[in-house]
Amino acid sequence: MNATIHSIESLIQGAITPLSPADPDVWSLLNLILTILGILIALILIILYLVNHKGTKATQQDLSYNDKSAKRLWPRLVTAILAIGAIVLFLLSQDLTLTMIFADSWTIWHVLIFLPLVLFAFISAFIVKPKE
Repeated sequence: MNATIHSIESLIQGAITPLSPADPDVWSLLNLILTILGILIALILIILYLVNHKGTKATQQDLSYNDKSAKRLWPRLVTAILAIGAIVLFLLSQDLTLTMIFADSWTIWHVLIFLPLVLFAFISAFIVKPKE
């Protein structure tokens, strides 16, 4: 029994840890730019929504106002969720202590997060504010 444990320990200590297929020696500037732009777009949309709704109060009789207000909020929430996803992806995939390059193998994932974020930003810009 002891010999089996000893042979397993020596096998584990001598094993080489496989590296990920991504290039582990670099980080991408484009990923940082896309993440920062996504955060800024989401923050601007949320702040504009809060500023525009600061002084408006809907009455219980005006249910159509609440429906239109909800239509204006959901694209902004989606952009905020996508921006949080971009932050998490950047923190998990990039090591800023390494050498910087313009694009790496994670860039496509950052672009796939950034494009819907911009799409929802345009959607939220075209939803008009209800007239009071």
